[in-house]
Amino acid sequence: MKNKLLIALAIILSNNLYAQTEKKAIGVNKQYSANDTIRTFSIEKQNKDKCIEKLIEVWGKPSKKTSGSILWTNTTLNGIDKPIDISLLDGIFCTKEKSARFTPFENEKEKTKKLKDNEYRRTTIEIVDSKGNNIVNSYSLEIKIVELLTEPLMNIN
Repeated sequence: MKNKLLIALAIILSNNLYAQTEKKAIGVNKQYSANDTIRTFSIEKQNKDKCIEKLIEVWGKPSKKTSGSILWTNTTLNGIDKPIDISLLDGIFCTKEKSARFTPFENEKEKTKKLKDNEYRRTTIEIVDSKGNNIVNSYSLEIKIVELLTEPLMNIN
């Protein structure tokens, strides 16, 4: 009986430890200004191409699509009561000494290029109203957007 209890406890602990170390699907990036905090969201999953495919499947055909930029205009997300534009940028983020630069992919071949030590692939999502104004202007809406973006990506590694 003690062995079964110890085995059950070990399984529960290992599951809890795995859940704590599992990487989140969506990250939040904040840029602060005098009157606003601009929030963008980044896909943190390893297989960004599968994530992008899944978002296209969920949100439908984009208004514009290139290798490094996808735009959905006048679309809706559950829990947001007005039409929005969703912009997804996919490219290389490069750091050098005290500077950083993001460059969207220009073609599909660039996605397979071997990255240097100071480069990594970054995929960001921005959500704005039809005039390009920031709509994610509160912590509660930030949490809601993270949930809406995370849900379709849960089963992607």
